Amino acid sequence: MHRAAARAYQDIMKDVVYATNPTQLALVQQVYFKLQEATEEYFIEIGKQDEYNEYQWGVELIEEPTPNAFCLPNGKIVIHTGILPFTANEDGLATLIGHEIAHALARHGAERTTEGQIANVIGEAASASIGPSIPTQTGASFSKMFTLGMQYGFIYPHSRLHESEADHMGLILMAMAGFNPEEAPRFWLRMASNPRPPEFLSTHPDPLNRMDQLEALVPTVDPIYKKAKLLGR
Repeated sequence: MHRAAARAYQDIMKDVVYATNPTQLALVQQVYFKLQEATEEYFIEIGKQDEYNEYQWGVELIEEPTPNAFCLPNGKIVIHTGILPFTANEDGLATLIGHEIAHALARHGAERTTEGQIANVIGEAASASIGPSIPTQTGASFSKMFTLGMQYGFIYPHSRLHESEADHMGLILMAMAGFNPEEAPRFWLRMASNPRPPEFLSTHPDPLNRMDQLEALVPTVDPIYKKAKLLGR
């Protein structure tokens, strides 16, 4: 999986325009480093440093107006400059980067690949079971309905679950690194101003729902945050 992710990363990055703003680059690197340091310490504490070292960690900031960021299964994170107005400050940026690190640690990329394979296998089996005995037009209609059903009934909800899991894990990581977890809900409040489809048509939860979920979780990580500040983070 990591080798495939490394090849995908090379393909994705060969045509991008790398950001050059020194202030933006310094902030991204500073926040990323603190999060990675805290994450590695946690993995050492639980005796899984070898697992942590399997990843090819890194972050890049690219010139792209779309407010987005993503993490490949090997731990490579790409951030668009267009999302920086929504992160607004280092704690908001930590919310974003912690979320992306969490995706890699939870192996969500690998799970989504498996989900796609499962959907294809089920679809082929379903088509084979009824395809030969029904008219072509009906078969095409079934195929379309099946695809939509898999998207909205299985893949999209599962993807939204992954996003919520990464929100929670990212909240823990940012608290461990000494970033204020109270900023996480505020980040998603700002993201709510960005136009998007209804939640059931999306792979991501509605930003206001994410805000509410994170507000409920902030008190649970407050002791982690206070400990990190005592340690000088």
